[in-house]
Amino acid sequence: MSLIIAATAPAQNGMTPKVYEEVSAINKLMVENRNEDAATRLNALLDTGNLSEYEQAVSQQLLGYAHLGSNKTKPAITAFESALALGALPDDVTLTVTTALAQACLDIRDFACARRHIDAILAQEASPTPDFLAVAAYIYFELREFSRAEELALKAIASSDKPQENTYQILLSVYREQNAYTKAESLLRDILARYPENTSYWQYLSYVLFEQDKNHEALASLMLAYRLGLLKGDDLECIVGLHANLGIPEKAARLLGEWLASGTLEPTTERIFLEGRLWIRARETETAKQVLTRAAESAPNGQIALLLGKLHYQNDEWNEAEQYLSRALDKGSLDNETSEARYLLGISAYQNGNRDVAAAALKAASNDSRFSDSARYWLGQLPSPD
Repeated sequence: MSLIIAATAPAQNGMTPKVYEEVSAINKLMVENRNEDAATRLNALLDTGNLSEYEQAVSQQLLGYAHLGSNKTKPAITAFESALALGALPDDVTLTVTTALAQACLDIRDFACARRHIDAILAQEASPTPDFLAVAAYIYFELREFSRAEELALKAIASSDKPQENTYQILLSVYREQNAYTKAESLLRDILARYPENTSYWQYLSYVLFEQDKNHEALASLMLAYRLGLLKGDDLECIVGLHANLGIPEKAARLLGEWLASGTLEPTTERIFLEGRLWIRARETETAKQVLTRAAESAPNGQIALLLGKLHYQNDEWNEAEQYLSRALDKGSLDNETSEARYLLGISAYQNGNRDVAAAALKAASNDSRFSDSARYWLGQLPSPD
């Protein structure tokens, strides 16, 4: 953030004609952006040692601006501090130099230094501008003095007919750092009335509503942003997840399916897998099978095939169950579901009369304590080999 600062042309009162002539010539160099030349002449002038306090203060003030013009922030701070220490500048010039000094400290992220000079200005100014108050709030935010930052940001907003967006952002950052969700919600509604096209505000509003267990409102805010054409990618998946969490898996599955079919979301294996699971939660098993079947062949692991195998197993569709369970084990990456896949494959193969497949699968499953008893039972049901 920045304050608007500008060098103040020196007044002749309090200067000898010779010094005033030199200072005016130096000021002209600065107007021409010849800041290095100006700094050289100012240092030479200060080295003469016969300047009044006012002449020294003016020279140090100009030297600070010359250094700023050359992007030499630390020497500028030293010069400004020297100018102020003399206490010889008029009040209005003192205020301008103090503002420049605060900005210089801010530029090098020395927030403690910036605060000292900001506080000096706040003590002098009865009605600081909204922009100045916003910068002050930002400095206190960076110092993690959140109560003071909030106070200053609120004053900046209240004192302006059209508050700057960055002032709202400072205040929002204060609330974010403190997890002040109720305050953040109120502020975000005000911000969105002014900046409804900003996606990040909708996203954060949904988040703070969710954190307050206002899940229906969180979903409603995202759906409104979606209808405004502001959301894509992960935000759409968040809409799907909120529908599912609110016990509306059919709506979640339908939306996800529409977005995958239209290309609004890239139809990755993971997303298709999610759609299938959502249809299962919605008790639409046949639809789930259709969705999952499309993804099973290209899936990088056996997770989708395993789920399909389970669905067919539950419906006593033994041929399809055996087919997909075998594919799941071939593709692998089933983690702790490997033994279950072997167990279900063994029973499915038994029902299909495929004794060797059943025996191998059940024998492997029996090594897992979760399935050992049941697997041995089914092994006992297998006909003896010819």
